[in-house]
Amino acid sequence: MTYDPAIHHRRSIRLRGYDYAQPGWYFVTICVQDRRPLFGTLVNGRMALTEAGRMVRDVWNEIPAHYPGVGADAFVVMPDHFHGVVHVGAPPRGCPNEPAPPRGCPDEPAPPRGCPNEPAPPRGCPDEPAPPRGCPDDGQPRGQPRGVAPTGDALSLPDVVHRFKTLSTTRYIAGVTQHGWPRFDGKLWQRNYYDIIVRTDTALANIRAYICNNPANANVVRYGEPRLTVGNTDLLKLPKTAFLASRDGDRSAPVLTPTPSCVISGFLSPMEQAVFDACLAAGTPMVWVLARGIPKTFAPRIQRAIDGGRMLVMSPFDATVTAFSARRAAWCNQYVLHVAERVVVGRLTQDGMLACLLADMETEKPIQVLQ
Repeated sequence: MTYDPAIHHRRSIRLRGYDYAQPGWYFVTICVQDRRPLFGTLVNGRMALTEAGRMVRDVWNEIPAHYPGVGADAFVVMPDHFHGVVHVGAPPRGCPNEPAPPRGCPDEPAPPRGCPNEPAPPRGCPDEPAPPRGCPDDGQPRGQPRGVAPTGDALSLPDVVHRFKTLSTTRYIAGVTQHGWPRFDGKLWQRNYYDIIVRTDTALANIRAYICNNPANANVVRYGEPRLTVGNTDLLKLPKTAFLASRDGDRSAPVLTPTPSCVISGFLSPMEQAVFDACLAAGTPMVWVLARGIPKTFAPRIQRAIDGGRMLVMSPFDATVTAFSARRAAWCNQYVLHVAERVVVGRLTQDGMLACLLADMETEKPIQVLQ
């Protein structure tokens, strides 16, 4: 996009002199401090939300219940930022003058409002401040967020954003303490936020469409052929059963029936690792697709399986790639689904990475979901 000083400046992004407590519609973008991807991963144009991402989604949906007169409209939780439409001065739900909130995207199971699991690219953040396509480009200035919540009942837009940030931060801290979520340094959210005053019904419709329909423009995690292998490549000729499980499954191996000729997986989640151990013990052939480089040495029990022709280790990444990455894990699972003839899912979490990958499989295959 060509640089436009009327849009891409980094100074005040609140309209000077504008009363943000007056009734109206506002499009806001709030970014994570240091743009850390705490809330999920983009997978095939969808958001695979982490527990923290689902928490942010829930906080947004609760705003109208906590604060009468504030409507939480279309929104999306992205890996490192949040887009949402706020209606200040909203009438009670069900009022005939209240515009109907956008329905969830067709592929998604009836989200409360908007499309919480559909990604929009990070344009509109303070670091990348282009407005969404179709939004009114009428040159309205923007400015700094103002103060904390007022003492009266009426909330302004800055008050709504402040309370959203505060409540989500409080719950995130609880997640760090109770569930081991990644820690953040200082603040969860950036101090500032970006807003656009929505002045017309057409602009509101365009912004809603931007939030719901933009997944087609998101970065796609695509599979590639693993170019590095160790072990018996003839295992690829066997009928392959993919075993995948969401990360919140327990570390116990389910019984796979019928007994697979060969199991293929990244063996990343606790349940997948339990199946890996069970297959090693039973001598079941396995194709291990790594989401990192192939190590120079393996544990003795794994090396015995390789030497005995019962294991193939594959990766497209060279040995210098040693750290775990959610994006590489998404590639790994996508490749496993691509090459397997049959799919067994030990544990499936709604809104998770695996659910997105299964929904976007290019070909129909037998899928068995155990839990």
